[in-house]
Amino acid sequence: MSDYPDIGGLYIGSANSITVCNRLVELGLKGRIKIVASDVFPELIDHMKNGVIDATIFQQPHNIGYLAFKYLFEYLTEGRRIDKDILLPPQIVLNSNLELY
Repeated sequence: MSDYPDIGGLYIGSANSITVCNRLVELGLKGRIKIVASDVFPELIDHMKNGVIDATIFQQPHNIGYLAFKYLFEYLTEGRRIDKDILLPPQIVLNSNLELY
């Protein structure tokens, strides 16, 4: 952070978000830098509630796993092939809708 003091925001697309957030708190930068992370898990929720993380992108891991298993099962049992891309829209999680996740 000392090399780039003008950074106004970070996107952290891995579980390393907790390590980065902990370090920003240690450096006294909580709230100065906007943080967008990915997924929702207990340590991340704590940082959201404490104002360290501003938003996170929920990637619907349960639905991804469910659909992968469903389509694999249908292929193995029925020979059914998927003719199109399966897209699940990511969801933006903020403090205001955090309780839904």
